[in-house]
Amino acid sequence: MRNWGFEGLPPNHRDRQFRPKLNEQLKNYGGHLGLVIRPGDRGKGYAGQLMPTLIRKARELGIRELLITCEAANIASVRLCESLPRSRNEYDEGTVGGKRCRIHRTWLKTD
Repeated sequence: MRNWGFEGLPPNHRDRQFRPKLNEQLKNYGGHLGLVIRPGDRGKGYAGQLMPTLIRKARELGIRELLITCEAANIASVRLCESLPRSRNEYDEGTVGGKRCRIHRTWLKTD
């Protein structure tokens, strides 16, 4: 797991994970990229600001299609993912944290 792209964000107000390889569990939920923005910092555009750096890093690692997932109820994340160019979005039912929910997946071309 690697961490990149958070220069300039408030310290201790964010977490990120970049997973270069996907297992079956991450293909279902988790994907290549995980972002957590603290509630007080949400809505300030931090996730959108990070995307170009994270997409570039994925490309540098040879990842041609980046998978980003979130619960479909997370409207802000779904909107961000759907706004990304060269992306394919899909929904599915799954289990996250032991509960059944609707999952949103975005496959994003990095080249």
